[in-house]
Amino acid sequence: MDQYKSWVIGTVIKPAETFRDINEKNPIGLAFVTYLVVSMLSNFALMLFDSDKAGITGALQSVKESFGSIITVLIFGTLLHFIARLFSGGQGRFWNFCSCYLFAIIPLIFTVVLVPFFSLFGLTGLFAGSVTTMMLIAWTLVLDVIAIRESYSLTTLSSVLVMVIAIVIIIVIVFLFALLYVGLISR
Repeated sequence: MDQYKSWVIGTVIKPAETFRDINEKNPIGLAFVTYLVVSMLSNFALMLFDSDKAGITGALQSVKESFGSIITVLIFGTLLHFIARLFSGGQGRFWNFCSCYLFAIIPLIFTVVLVPFFSLFGLTGLFAGSVTTMMLIAWTLVLDVIAIRESYSLTTLSSVLVMVIAIVIIIVIVFLFALLYVGLISR
């Protein structure tokens, strides 16, 4: 339990060192549980701004979204893995990287406290909560880059390029599917 606590705190305070340790020990089970718990709690907190997601239905939808996002994370993680291996000359293991990548969501746990707090201040609070959430998401993206760097022994620039290439690939795929869909319904 002390090891887990040090990983959670270390992800926030000293991510590079922590991700090296996580990459070495590969606690994939704990990483999945951490991801699901943080994802569910942050989804519950964000429900405060969406009256359509209030109550039991919203809570169940939040749980469903968290489990569904695991699939998305694994797909994007696989894409990141293959691109990073191209950059690293074949170094790095998928599940070791996934352990780091899943721990990178930890800063979103702050939404559990900050979003309800900001919701007390009406429209100003809504704006402040939105800005804070965007900053936390940016922080997780930085942690994703550090996870790539530490898992594949890449430079920071190469890790950023891996992330950018993966995002561009996803955007192109979504765009192509949209074109295909529009083409099919316009017949």
